[in-house]
Amino acid sequence: MRNRTPGLVVVRTFSKAFGLAGLRVGYAILPADLEDARRLHRPYPVSRVAVAAATAALEVADEIAALLSGLSKWAACGAARESMPAAQARAGLG
Repeated sequence: MRNRTPGLVVVRTFSKAFGLAGLRVGYAILPADLEDARRLHRPYPVSRVAVAAATAALEVADEIAALLSGLSKWAACGAARESMPAAQARAGLG
């Protein structure tokens, strides 16, 4: 994507996937030629506890991604299960 969008800046937070909302930890990925742009926004002060938690979260990122993938499959099963009675009724089975 970087080649198609040269000025792309990606800003993410650890809040949802890693459950670190109270620590206000995030990151930005930007091209080297935009590195000076980060000076336009003063970063929030980040405590040592927040840095340690973010570092620990990154160390298990693959496991968290696998867990979230599994949860989305369960959510899809739940949605299919909830739509089943209506589908049975339309087919004259319920």
